Amino acid sequence: MSGTDLILQMSRAALPANRNIDIARRISAATMMGFLFGAVVGMLLFIDEVPVERMFFVLIPAVILGVVVYLCWRIWQPPLIEPTPVVARVLGTTESNYIREVRSGGHRGILVPVVAMPVDGGTPFRSMVTVQAQRGHDVVEPPAGTLLSLFQTEPGIGELINGEETAEQRALIEKLTKRPRILSNRAEILPIRRGPLERTPRTAAIQWWASAGIATFAAMLFVGSLRG
Repeated sequence: MSGTDLILQMSRAALPANRNIDIARRISAATMMGFLFGAVVGMLLFIDEVPVERMFFVLIPAVILGVVVYLCWRIWQPPLIEPTPVVARVLGTTESNYIREVRSGGHRGILVPVVAMPVDGGTPFRSMVTVQAQRGHDVVEPPAGTLLSLFQTEPGIGELINGEETAEQRALIEKLTKRPRILSNRAEILPIRRGPLERTPRTAAIQWWASAGIATFAAMLFVGSLRG
C-alpha cells in the first residue's frame, strides 16, 4: 500500500478557489488586513500632525470593513449539499512528515493519503485528509490500511470530513476488512478545493496582494487627510 509522491500528486490536482464566495472572502480579508496595516503606518508617519482625537476616525472605515468581512465569511455560505458517507483506507507514502505537515489556526497536522469508497456504490477515489495533533501531543498518523468512516462534502470533489458513523459505513468496514481487494489503491484522484486565503494560482495571488496594497495606500491617505 505504498506510494512515492501521492500527496504531491493530489496537491497539484487541487482546484483553485475561484468561486464568487472564495473571491469575495479573499479580497475582503486582504483589504481588511491591508487597511489595518496602512492605518498603523499612517499613524506613525503623521503622529505629530494628526490630533489624537482625530485618530479615532480611523475606526469608521475599519468597522465598515469588519462588517463586510463578517458578511463574506459568516453570513454568505455556499449552498448546502448533503455529504456522502464513505469508508476511506489509509495509503502508505514515502513522503516525509515535513513535506506533508500543515498548519492552520495555530494547529499542526499532517496530510495523509487515502482511497475512499462511497457506501452508495459510487466510484472509488483517492484523496487526502488532515490528521490534527491533539493539544500537547505530536501528530499520530494512522498506519497504512486503517479504515476510516468519513464524508465526501460534494460530488466530484475529494474533500473528506468527519461525521457520525452510519450503519452502512460499519457494514462496509466489515466487508473491506474481509475482502480488502474490492477497493483498489489506484482509484482516480479527485481534486480538493484550495482555501480562499491561499495565494495559488497566480490569479489568487494578484487578487490578494492588489487588494492589500490598495487598502494599505488608501488607509495611509485617509490618516494623512486627518491632519489639521
